Amino acid sequence: MYWHWSSSISINRQSNWTLKIVVRARKLRIDVPLIDKIIGLLCWVTSETGIQGTLRETYEDFIVEEILPNGKPLDINAPVLEPSGYEGLFTHFILIKKGIGNFEAFWILSKKLGVPISFFFYSGNKDKDALTIQRAAVWGVPPEKLQSIELPNELRILSPIRELRRIHIGDHKGNRFTITIRRIPNEDASKLDKILYEIERLPIPNFFGYQRFGLVRPITHIVGKLLLLRRYDEALTVYLTAPSLTDSEDLLLVKELIREKNYSEALKSMPQKGLLFEKVILRNLIRYGTDYHRILKRLPPFLLRMLIEAYQGYIFNKMLSRLLIENPSIIDRYEKTLLPLVGYKLKIPNDEVGRILKEILDDENIKLNLFKNRHIPSLSSKGSLRPAFLHITFEEKSLEKTRNNTFNLRLRFSLGKGQYATVVLREILKENFLAAHFGDRFEKKKDQILANMKKLTNLISEMNLLS
Repeated sequence: MYWHWSSSISINRQSNWTLKIVVRARKLRIDVPLIDKIIGLLCWVTSETGIQGTLRETYEDFIVEEILPNGKPLDINAPVLEPSGYEGLFTHFILIKKGIGNFEAFWILSKKLGVPISFFFYSGNKDKDALTIQRAAVWGVPPEKLQSIELPNELRILSPIRELRRIHIGDHKGNRFTITIRRIPNEDASKLDKILYEIERLPIPNFFGYQRFGLVRPITHIVGKLLLLRRYDEALTVYLTAPSLTDSEDLLLVKELIREKNYSEALKSMPQKGLLFEKVILRNLIRYGTDYHRILKRLPPFLLRMLIEAYQGYIFNKMLSRLLIENPSIIDRYEKTLLPLVGYKLKIPNDEVGRILKEILDDENIKLNLFKNRHIPSLSSKGSLRPAFLHITFEEKSLEKTRNNTFNLRLRFSLGKGQYATVVLREILKENFLAAHFGDRFEKKKDQILANMKKLTNLISEMNLLS
């Protein structure tokens, strides 16, 4: 059976104003786990302790539906693309993927169609460990050819139509998420009304979520910083060899071969599936040796941008965390404010935001002019602005009691582009997020996960990479 929240559930409800006063009057919780500290997430704003549970037991437990420019979500059950009426050489289509990332999906399509991956266009990255639906486009491939190719079960193409214009990054309004957290103990289910009430009433910090950095291997921002510092050799080495929380023995041996610069043997020993970028880098290292400029220029530009943006996200997370910790009342003053994302054109403001940002950049030993790279333009970023907070309205929140006396929580909510559902889930799960992500595997691999986390923090410390 499903229990739907209603006003009949007993809770000491407060007005938005009263709730903000409570936040201002108390210190925020800063006892965050190590994984959060590594990516700059230093506090939570909701007051209740986190619940236990599991995330993504199936891909259908994490559904992401892209919201089109007209404000309509692509319904996973009945997706429709409406033609613009202007036909050209681009074919727009609906892409449904399950348990596969954007790059891997378009890599498969490019091989099947015999066209470069650069011929594909989409509006935004979608989660890998999820069931996702989005609009995409390809140049020079007619709809009938797109429909004729045989695809793996993880991919589906629907509704291909000819269009005059391509799709650009950011050509969508946001995403609608439908998420199920399973196996919530009875004692934690009683906390949910208060947690969800606070999430809907409080502005939630618009942090960059775990997937921006890599949850099982949070290193993209570290590699991004090394690229900014022009330490290209170290950047590639960290990208290829930094420990994942769940590395197998075989993969650890591959990483040891890479550290020994035995790239040919490492490439032969790579698992057949996945690790596409790593394989591309290894092939280029074999071919070009220490010509790192050439190697980096042969990587997809969006990968290089993603690494720089990850470091920008880390700086943003630290800045917003420190603002909140030092003065929780900023929720009142910055609720609808844009905060800076660092870049070479950024003018640092002369206020408390600017003071904290300068301190972080000094601690990181980063100058803004490092974000301008004339030799490899994909490593450049002008900087921009980002909303400081999210405002959440749950379109659905339901609780199902299971046969084994635990509960499943189903939530549906929408976010703007570039905003992360895991930031919302983090306020619900708090210190239990990592365990929820791994589910049953966490207890079985807990020692390995914690040992590899220690290796990663040692690497960061030894290379003096993060402040």
